[in-house]
Amino acid sequence: MSNAKRGEMSTTDVDVNARILPAVESEEESSDSDRELQIAFDEGLLKTDKLNYIVEKKRPIINKKAELEDKIKKLAMNLAWLETLDVEVNNDYLNEKVLSDDFEREIIFYKQAEKAAQIAISRLREMGVRIFRPTDYYAEMVKSDQHMQKIRQRMAEIEESKQKLEAIRRIREEKKFAAKVQKKVIERKQSEKKILAEAVKKHRKGVKSHLDAMLNNARRIQDTEVGIKRSEKGRMREKSKRFRRMARDKKFGFGGQKKRSKKNDKNSFEEFATPGSLARRLKGHHFGTHVLKSRAKPRKR
Repeated sequence: MSNAKRGEMSTTDVDVNARILPAVESEEESSDSDRELQIAFDEGLLKTDKLNYIVEKKRPIINKKAELEDKIKKLAMNLAWLETLDVEVNNDYLNEKVLSDDFEREIIFYKQAEKAAQIAISRLREMGVRIFRPTDYYAEMVKSDQHMQKIRQRMAEIEESKQKLEAIRRIREEKKFAAKVQKKVIERKQSEKKILAEAVKKHRKGVKSHLDAMLNNARRIQDTEVGIKRSEKGRMREKSKRFRRMARDKKFGFGGQKKRSKKNDKNSFEEFATPGSLARRLKGHHFGTHVLKSRAKPRKR
């Protein structure tokens, strides 16, 4: 147990030391930075209104005129004027207005160069030096034909690339225009299709309503015809009922005693009294019922 506790204490001590060391180092760094700032402030490198602003020291201007003139004398070469062609022109045109105006200053430069050229040409003529090139003069070009061929080839390639880019740009614009036109055509077709579909729908709706009206009229006519037929059938049925009823009533009467109702009356007397009647001829024959049955109409099977 004691060893375990010692091990635990040692690990905790290590952790505490690990935490304390960075804090101590940070405090030392902050103290160093404070010391550096104090030194910079004492030397005048820091300003009170702007903290942490380092004032850079300006470099002193070096203008050693005597030494420069000495160097110019050493570098100077006493050559003839024909080798240098230097011309001095008075600056009589310079003033404050010219110095602030770019166009006037350029004009003065042009006039100064023109005056210097006139002075140099007059001196060269006095010296007998030829200035202008004769008409039959032939001089070798600075650039060779091979180099010029390369330049021409390069220029042709540049021109070809420009033409390709222009063609690509034109094709791209044509594609955009074609896409716009195609989009407009598709939209117009869709609108026309929609209008046509609505017209067909309205037409179908009208035709359907017309057909519905026709069907209703036909159904009504059919119903009336069926009603008429049914009424006619009903009337025929009632009529047949009446005829059957009348026949039954005639045969069987309207109630009461039916026995011996057809005897000893006028009708029965006439049946027997009338010569040639069937009852008279069958009278006295016991097979009269068989003859009547044979003469009866055969029923349909």
